[in-house]
Order: sequence, then structure tokens, then C-alpha cells
Amino acid sequence: MIHRGNMESYNVVIIGAGPAGLRCAEILGGTGLSVLLLDQKSSVGPKTCAGGLRLSGNYLTLPFQMTLTFRSHHCILNGKEHPVSLKNPLHIIDRSDLGLYQLDLIKRHGDPVYHSRDSR
Repeated sequence: MIHRGNMESYNVVIIGAGPAGLRCAEILGGTGLSVLLLDQKSSVGPKTCAGGLRLSGNYLTLPFQMTLTFRSHHCILNGKEHPVSLKNPLHIIDRSDLGLYQLDLIKRHGDPVYHSRDSR
């Protein structure tokens, strides 16, 4: 049990509100545990990320209506273009959109407490 001052205590503290931290908070939100989600940024989403997500195992619930999906790609090698077919499609989503979508899912499952460095 983590105690925050003398007033609040939490069963679970998650450090980082990136896709993995938000997914963890979503899963734990409906368990009856008290969950505190901490992040250094004041808003969820706008962080450095490659942008593409490969869905092997589907550990993230993606809003596919908000993604761009690519089933093929073109590579240029030695000045020549080569088409490449992808066995599994690549989904690209804006990090802010993904973060807000995940926060909405968290609220549906029990609304863990979210604090950023700026909200202290």
C-alpha cells in the first residue's frame, strides 16, 4: 500500500501515462483496487513515439476508426523503388488521440486517479 501524505492511499501506483501505463490503468481500474496513475507531462499523449503499432497479441485496444492502416509499403534501395506487402497491416495513430481514447476507456472501468507533475 502506497501512502500519499496522511490523507490518501493506493494499492497500485503506475508511473507513466504512455500507452502501456494507460493500458495497465484500464485493466486494473475495474478490479476494486485503488489506482494512482502518475505522469510528468500535464497532458496525455504528446510524447516521442515512432507512430506505428504492430498488433501481434493485440495488447492495446485501438480505435481503428482513428487509425491509418497500411497493407503495403515502398522501399527505395540504390535509387530503385521496391513494393513490399505487409503480412500484418501497420496501424498509425496520433499519440494524443490514442491517449485520450485510452483515458476514456479507463474512466469506464473505474476511473483511477490521474496526476501529472503540473497538477501537484
